[in-house]
Amino acid sequence: STGQDAKIMNREIQRLKTSLDAAGDHQKLVFLHYPPLYQHYRCEGILKLLKDYEVRYCGYGHLHGQAYRYAFNGWHDHSHHLCVSGDGIFFKPCKIL
Repeated sequence: STGQDAKIMNREIQRLKTSLDAAGDHQKLVFLHYPPLYQHYRCEGILKLLKDYEVRYCGYGHLHGQAYRYAFNGWHDHSHHLCVSGDGIFFKPCKIL
């Protein structure tokens, strides 16, 4: 249901905020399962946190096979986004920084 989905998303956003708060003044890198940007989808709550906390890097997975072609890889606001799904990066480590 939409109400249940919103509840789960709000909980995940709060968890990310708690983690970012705990990082203090350190450089912030975020790794997510789902992409905060994908084609026409934008998770505004997560994107706001990434901007507000000046997160430099946001790695995410979830997109596999043909879906990987549509992954957003690049800069959005102050964060570099990169899809690091195993099959998308041919199961090779990728340099983060």
